[in-house]
Amino acid sequence: MELETGERGGRWMYEVDDGSIRLVNDGNGGSAPAGAQSTVHMSTETWLAVLSEDMTPAQAMQGRHVTVEGPMTPVTLM
Repeated sequence: MELETGERGGRWMYEVDDGSIRLVNDGNGGSAPAGAQSTVHMSTETWLAVLSEDMTPAQAMQGRHVTVEGPMTPVTLM
């Protein structure tokens, strides 16, 4: 799964497998590796709200603060 957080944010690649999450690319250089099944787009502000628990991932999606390209299953496993 790839996560993009907007112009002041970054781009990260995570591997979701059997309930575990592993960071594959830390977002500090270039594009994420090819092969992401899903790409999640959100603003830096939304990502920070989710990280600080001011907003749940479900609230971010229901409030249309997040868009997903590709299958939803890897995203919902996070």
